Amino acid sequence: MEYYAPPWYTYEHHQRSELGLRQGGPEQVDALLKLFHLLEEYAPAWYTEEHYKKAELALQYVKESTGGLKNRKRHLVQP
Repeated sequence: MEYYAPPWYTYEHHQRSELGLRQGGPEQVDALLKLFHLLEEYAPAWYTEEHYKKAELALQYVKESTGGLKNRKRHLVQP
């Protein structure tokens, strides 16, 4: 997101993503899911099938490493 800076990607988005990546845990999962949902919703021209597949793999890894996302839903920020 940082390289393409779409108009809807605000400084608040950047701060939340950065915080989530630095802290790990539920915040990291929230940041990953929020970014995935934003990409799917806005579908920027540069967002290819390859990007989608990588995001899906990352989400699968999160599911496996956290015992499933259903346990974290109460912590997630809704898109």
